[in-house]
Amino acid sequence: MPKQESTIIIADTLRTLGHPLRVRMVELLVDKKELAVKELCDLLDTEQSLMSHHLNHMKARRLLEARRQGKNIFYSMKMPKAKELMRLLRAMEPA
Repeated sequence: MPKQESTIIIADTLRTLGHPLRVRMVELLVDKKELAVKELCDLLDTEQSLMSHHLNHMKARRLLEARRQGKNIFYSMKMPKAKELMRLLRAMEPA
């Protein structure tokens, strides 16, 4: 992959993670591996419409995968290094 193309992908990923709710979603999905929309809503005390908006945004940018089981949609991280990325970003927090 050319350097410019990978730079664009990195910038787009960071832009996508630039919302506090999305950061928390990623942290939960990294920890739990897979969660249903309702579980995410309950854990983050968020309305389903707002959660669905953020999930669809992240899925469109290939950060998440979704699978349907009956009436439920389960999401998981598609980024293989998501846990490492979140660890590095947390390490940047001011002391």
